[in-house]
Amino acid sequence: QTILVNSTQTRNLSVMLVVIGDAEEGLKDFSDLEYFVNNNSLFLESTMPVPDNGINLLWNLEKPSFLSKSLINKSFFKKSKTKRLLTEMAMLSGRRIDHIMGIASINDMNILYGDAVGFGSFSYEFGAGVLSYRGGETDSWVNLAHEVSHHYDLCDEYNGYLGTLTQDGWLKEDLTIRAYSLFSSSCKNDYEAEFCEEFDTALGTTVSSCRAPTLKELHPAWEFDYDRNIEDFMEEGDYDILRHYMGDAYGAGFSGWEYYWIESEGYKSILEELSQPVEESLDNCTMISVTFHKNGTIEKNPYYDFECLEESYINNSGNYSVTLFSGQTELLSINYSPPFLIPARNGGFEESNESFLVFSFRNDNITSVKIEGLDDSIQSNRTMNSPLVEIYFPQTNSTHENPFNISWNASDSDNDTLTTVLQIAEDGATWEIYTLGIEDSFYSLDNSVFSYGQYWLKILVSDGFNTNSSVVGPITIIPPPSVSVNSIDEVYSVQGKKVFKGIVENDGGQLLNQTSWEFDVGPETIVSDENVSLDRNEDVFLLFAYNYSSGGAMNISLSAEDGNKSVNDTLVEEFFVGDLRVANLSLTYQNGTQRSFEFVMYNAGPSNLTSINWSFDTNDSSIEHPLSLSTLASHAQSTIALTHTYSDSGEFNSEVTVFNSFNNYSTTLSFIIADYNITDFSNAFQENNRVVFKASLTNELDKPLNASWRLDTGETNITANENTSLSQGEYLFVIAEYDYSTPDEYTSVFEAFDDTHSTSTYLAIDVRELIISQFNHLLTNATEATFRFRATNYHNNNKTLNWSLETGENTITGNNNITLSYNESFFVFTQHNYSSSGTYNTTAKMKTGTEYTEALEITI
Repeated sequence: QTILVNSTQTRNLSVMLVVIGDAEEGLKDFSDLEYFVNNNSLFLESTMPVPDNGINLLWNLEKPSFLSKSLINKSFFKKSKTKRLLTEMAMLSGRRIDHIMGIASINDMNILYGDAVGFGSFSYEFGAGVLSYRGGETDSWVNLAHEVSHHYDLCDEYNGYLGTLTQDGWLKEDLTIRAYSLFSSSCKNDYEAEFCEEFDTALGTTVSSCRAPTLKELHPAWEFDYDRNIEDFMEEGDYDILRHYMGDAYGAGFSGWEYYWIESEGYKSILEELSQPVEESLDNCTMISVTFHKNGTIEKNPYYDFECLEESYINNSGNYSVTLFSGQTELLSINYSPPFLIPARNGGFEESNESFLVFSFRNDNITSVKIEGLDDSIQSNRTMNSPLVEIYFPQTNSTHENPFNISWNASDSDNDTLTTVLQIAEDGATWEIYTLGIEDSFYSLDNSVFSYGQYWLKILVSDGFNTNSSVVGPITIIPPPSVSVNSIDEVYSVQGKKVFKGIVENDGGQLLNQTSWEFDVGPETIVSDENVSLDRNEDVFLLFAYNYSSGGAMNISLSAEDGNKSVNDTLVEEFFVGDLRVANLSLTYQNGTQRSFEFVMYNAGPSNLTSINWSFDTNDSSIEHPLSLSTLASHAQSTIALTHTYSDSGEFNSEVTVFNSFNNYSTTLSFIIADYNITDFSNAFQENNRVVFKASLTNELDKPLNASWRLDTGETNITANENTSLSQGEYLFVIAEYDYSTPDEYTSVFEAFDDTHSTSTYLAIDVRELIISQFNHLLTNATEATFRFRATNYHNNNKTLNWSLETGENTITGNNNITLSYNESFFVFTQHNYSSSGTYNTTAKMKTGTEYTEALEITI
C-alpha cells in the first residue's frame, strides 16, 4: 500500500504480524492475521482518514508491499521484564514497519497488565504496534479491527478524558519531546476519568494522541447494534456500515459490553467538521526507553531506539531533565517527575520502585540526548554509521548433534555500544526472539532443547539508532537420543484378569535400533524377547495380559531402554486388582457416646461375586459380620448400617473392610467424641479496667461428670473451689469479674476439666484507655506529606492527653493538652515537608499516663 503525503512523497506500507505463544499457536494465528490483512480491503477503505488540512492520504487497496512475521515464545515473554514489552515489540518493527498486529493469550496479557486493564487488545500510543490476545471477551477479529484503526489515527468513540480534543491537542513546533508511560494506555475509558487524570498529571504529558470524536459527538442515527463475527469484517456486500469497531468498550463498567457501528459517510462528515487540524505524522523521529529506580539510578534499556508517529510536550516541573543536543549546542531541555506508580488491579495506584518511560523526539540535527536524575545521568549519542555484523559459525547446511556456539564478528566505526539479539526461524521468515542483550561475540545453543529439523539463525545488532543483521541457514539441529514411556492404561478387567496398554516413544532426535522393555505386573516381570527399531517421533503400543491369583493394590511399572544409545525410562502406576469395593463410610447419628454408621459395598466388575464378608473396627472394639452374603450381582451395591456405643470420649479412627476369597478392600473414618463442650465464653460487661466474663459448658457424654473450671484473665488465674456434678446434657453457667491493674490488651483463657479430660477456648480483652486508629498517609504534594490519625477515649472518666508524630526526620508535637470524655474522639491532621525522597517509618503517639503508639511506613 502507498501513502501520498502532500501528493509529493510516497512510501510503501509495511506490516509485521506478531504472535505470543508457541509454534502451534503461531501457525494458526499467523494464518488468520495474514488473511485479515491481505483480504480486508473494505475495512481499510472504510477507515481511511479523509482529506484534512492539506494532507492527502491515499491508500492502495491491494495488500501491504511488505509483510513479515515474528513469534515471541511464551517462556521468554514470562521470564523477561514485562514492563519492557513495548520496546521489545518496537525492536521487532525495525525502522520501517508501519503497523504491528498480533495475538496473545489472555493469561499472557494478564502478566503484563492485570485484570483491570484492557479486555481485548491494545495499541501503542506512539503507533508502533498492535497486540491482541486470543480467547478474550470479544472476538479476536473485532479486537484486531479496533486496534488496527488506531494506526489510522482513530480513537475510541467513547473515550472520556483522553478522547477530548483541546486547543493544545495538536502541536506544530519543530522540536518537541513526549514521554510515554507504559501504563497510560490503561486510561482509555471514561468511568476511570479521575484515575486517568491523576496519573497523567503525575506523568506530566499533554494528552493528544489521536483525532477521533467522542461518543457524545456522534448523532444517535449513526449508531447500530450488530452481532460481532468474522462475516461483519470480511463481507463486501454492504457498504452502508463502517466495518470497524471503535465503540464503547467500558461504558457499562466491567459488567458488559456495548457495540456501536457507525456509518462511514457519517463518520467522514464528523471528521470534516472537526475544528482542530491534524498534524502530519513524523517519520523522522526517535524513541529511547529508560527505567528510573527509586534509589536514584537510571537505566537505558538495551533495545532499539525506533521511529515514532506522534509527539507532544512534557509540561511539568521536577528534579529530572531531558536535554537534546546538536553537537555542543543545547537545542531543548525540560524538567519532569517520573511517576513511581502502577495501576492497581482493583483501581487506584500501587507504588513501585521503578518508573518506565519512553521518550520520543524529532531527530533532525540531534546528535545526543542526555537524561539526568537525582544522582545519576545517562547519554545516548547519535552516529551516522551502521554497525557491521557477520556470522562465521555455523555454516549453511551444517549439521549439529551436540551443543554448539554461534560465533560472529560485530563492529561499529563510531565505537558505539552495541545491543545484540539472537533470533531463530524454522522457515527462514518467522523469526522468534531467542535472547536479548548478548554481551559476548558468541552464544551457546543446547541441541537438546530443539526438535529435529532445519533452522535459520539471525544475529541483529544496533547502536541505538542504526541496525544491521547477519543470517545463516538452513542448518540441521539433531537433539540427543531419548526414549520415553508415555503411559500405562488398563483396557480390560474381570476380577483377576487384567489387560494393560503401554506406549513407548522415541522422543529424541536419533534412531533407536535396540529398544527393549520390561513389564513388572507385581507378582512377576514380563521381559521382551526381541529388540525393535524406532525412528524419530515413532512410538510402539504394547499390550500385556496377566491373570492375578489374588487381589489388592498393585504397583505396575513399564521400563524401556535402548542398549545402543544408552537411554532408558520407567513409568510406575498403581492399579487395584479385584472387583469388590467399599465406599461412603459416614456418621448418621450420635447421642452421648453412641454413634451410628453407614457404608456401601459394591461390585465394580462385570460378573457376580459370592461369599462376601465385612468387618468393622470401631477403634473401641471390633464388629464381625456373622454371615456371608450369597451373591452381589455385577455393578450392584449393598448399604450396611450399624450402631456402636463407645466406652469413653476421645478421638477415634474407624475402619470397614470388605473381603471375599479373592481380595479385600478398606476405607476409614476419623471423628471425635467430646466430653465437655464450652458453648459460650464472652465479655458480658466492661467498665474501664473492670471486665465481667460469661461462660457456659455442657456434658456431652451419657454419664455424670464432675466439672471444674479455670479462668486465666491474662494477668491472673480465677479457679472454682469445688467440682460440679453434671449429668448428660446438663449446663454449667459461670460469671466471673476481674479488675485489670494495667490498661492493655490481653488474651484470656477459659478451661473446663475433670480427672481425665479437659477443653479450653480463648477471648481477646482490650482495657486500654485510648485507642489510636485510622493512621494514614493521605497524600503527598512533591515532598510535603499530609497525615491523619484518630484517638478515642474508651474509659468513662475524662482523659487529658498529648499527641506527637515522629515523621522519620523529626518529631511534631501538639501545642495543648486535650481532654476527652467517655467515647469521645478527636482527629489530628498534620503535615511534614521531607528533605528527600525515600521510605520512612512514622509513629503516631498519644500519652495520658500510659503512652500509646501506632506505626506506619510511607514512601515519598
